[in-house]
Amino acid sequence: MIYLMFSVVAFIVIVFGIMGIKHVGDINKEAQITNFAISLQNKLSTQRVEVNNIDKDTFALPSDINRICFVDTAKQFSPLVNQRLAERRNAFQEQNVFFSPEKYSPRQMHYLDLADSENPLCLDVINGKLALNFEGDGNKTRVSTQEDGLKSFDCVSVLYNGEPEEKLDIVFLGYGYKSSDDFSSDVNHYVNNVFFEIEPFKSNKNKINMYRVDEFNLRCTVGDWVTCDSYSTNLVASNCPHEHVIVLVERNKVVDALTPVRSSAIGNFVKINTADEAYVVMHELGHSIGGLAD
Repeated sequence: MIYLMFSVVAFIVIVFGIMGIKHVGDINKEAQITNFAISLQNKLSTQRVEVNNIDKDTFALPSDINRICFVDTAKQFSPLVNQRLAERRNAFQEQNVFFSPEKYSPRQMHYLDLADSENPLCLDVINGKLALNFEGDGNKTRVSTQEDGLKSFDCVSVLYNGEPEEKLDIVFLGYGYKSSDDFSSDVNHYVNNVFFEIEPFKSNKNKINMYRVDEFNLRCTVGDWVTCDSYSTNLVASNCPHEHVIVLVERNKVVDALTPVRSSAIGNFVKINTADEAYVVMHELGHSIGGLAD
């Protein structure tokens, strides 16, 4: 009887644990979608006044989104082009950005313009990234696909709130990562669950741009703390606008318990051991942004 009760309790704990992890994961993905919507809307708003000037940007999205469709609601398109999209468009008449899988709610973007021949514009999301071209005409912003595709060192907008000259710009780099999915997940955790949960950043979210570069071949050495070659690291960071650089050093918690590595900050350069308590990043940013002592 004791073994049976223990087994039942263990089963219940495991089930609720899995459900809790899935719930947290869903919340994080919704936060990523919200950041994407904010970033895209800000890009459409700022770029529309840049007449005849084409700008490129790459946006971060949850890794399980495989396709996005843009619809210019001011223009007609044949339902035969994409019957399922036409059905969703009729169901959500105010929205013009649709995600696949459909569990993610469509969003409404202002100032969105598409060429007649590209309405709707449906694009594949590759490794949680979407690359777009933007061209303003004074009133709207035409969106089109980047023909040259994605590169590992592209600057990915995690949260874009406006022109870099007017915002605080922070770029995340990674060291020790085996996949961009793991890196993207860590970046989103620090951005959504740490950075913007603490004042004064929380109430000033619209004044900050967050970027990442999925290039993990930094020249770093892990000892008691992490040291990285300044030139090569800054070269990778230069793909994005930035005042501050955060290098996330991927560490297993068990391995780190045996051989701990300190997070640190020098100047505008922060190095974070991901096995540390997550809020350590705020301590180190206090050195970097505020010039504060311990």
